[in-house]
Amino acid sequence: NCFSMVNISWYGGASLGAQHWPLNNVNMELQPFVISDLKINPEGYGSVLERYFLGSTGVSVMLHENVPVLISLNRNTNICLENPSSSEVVPLKYTVCVSHSLLSVHQEMRSPISDHQRTLPNTNILRFPLWRHYGVSDSAAKIERDLRSFSNKLKRHNMGQGYISIDEHSTLLLSN
Repeated sequence: NCFSMVNISWYGGASLGAQHWPLNNVNMELQPFVISDLKINPEGYGSVLERYFLGSTGVSVMLHENVPVLISLNRNTNICLENPSSSEVVPLKYTVCVSHSLLSVHQEMRSPISDHQRTLPNTNILRFPLWRHYGVSDSAAKIERDLRSFSNKLKRHNMGQGYISIDEHSTLLLSN
């Protein structure tokens, strides 16, 4: 399933190691649309993933949540979406909306986009300290041990409730 980049500029998608707007200037191999640590995988998608693409001629593509997808960006040619071979039982799902202009299609799609974002964000993060964990590891088990140890040290020093921030690499390891 490919969408042409000929005579249309595309925006949206993900943060990239070398961000270009429009996406027509990007060339990325077919790969899973998942968060990558750009230090380790500079050719991957970064920590911001938006399952929404907007075309300058008044077309938008919204990928359904929780459906795995592979995406390639082929410079000035097309954006392609594919099902991972491991999940052929889960069909590729997306919505295409067409209108007379970029603004009108974006306004039309704003409702489905903002429907799931209508709740206020959790403001507790503003009330408690944010601790940064700088551990480096190639295993989820070691990261978990390091985080447990770090948390115990904070408790021992009566630091109270708070949040521990970890880097993209650790997040990726723990999510697998």
